[in-house]
Amino acid sequence: MKKNLLALVVATSILGGCASTSSDTDYKDLGNKLSEVEYVVLPVVSIEQIRTPIHTIFSSSKIVFETYMTKAEGNKDYHTFLALTRNKSDEEIKAIYAEQSQEAKSNIKAFENSNEDITEEIVSLVADLFSQQELFSQLSHKSLFVSSGMSMFEIPSALDAIVDTYNEIDYLMGTVGHIYKLSSVMDSMNKAI
Repeated sequence: MKKNLLALVVATSILGGCASTSSDTDYKDLGNKLSEVEYVVLPVVSIEQIRTPIHTIFSSSKIVFETYMTKAEGNKDYHTFLALTRNKSDEEIKAIYAEQSQEAKSNIKAFENSNEDITEEIVSLVADLFSQQELFSQLSHKSLFVSSGMSMFEIPSALDAIVDTYNEIDYLMGTVGHIYKLSSVMDSMNKAI
C-alpha cells in the first residue's frame, strides 16, 4: 500500500507540474479556473503551512498580472515583446529586443518605466513564491500522508489539493515570474548602456 501511495503521489506531482500554457490568454483562463477551485484545507499541518501562503500569493498575483496585462495590451510594442519572450532565455530576450525597431524599443522602455509600482509588487510576490516553492518541493509527501492518519478514501482529494497548488505555482511562474524575468533582463540591459 505504501509503495502504491508513493507512486500515486509522484505521478500526481509530475502531472500537476506539467500544466503548461503558452499565451497570456491561456494564463488568464488558467487563473480564472484556479480561482474557481475551492481551496481545500488538508489535515496535514506541515503541508498547509506552505500551501496556504502559496495560495495567498496566487490570489494576489492574479490581480497584479491582470492589471499589468490590461496596461500592456494598451502598448502594442510591449505586448508583442512580452509574448515573443515567453519561455525564452536571457540571451534570447536580449536578441529579440535587439531586433525591435528604435520606435518599438522606446515604447518598450517607456512601458517598463511607467509601471515601476507594479514591478515592485511583482518582485515581492516572486520573492515570497521562491521561498514557499522551495519549502513545498522539500516536503516528503509520502511520510506526511502516511503519518497524517488519512484514510485511503481521503488521499485522492488531498492529492487533488496538492495538484491545485502545483498548478498555482505553474501559473505564478508563467505570469509574474515571466514579467519579473523580463524586467530583470531589461534592467540589466539599461544599466549596461
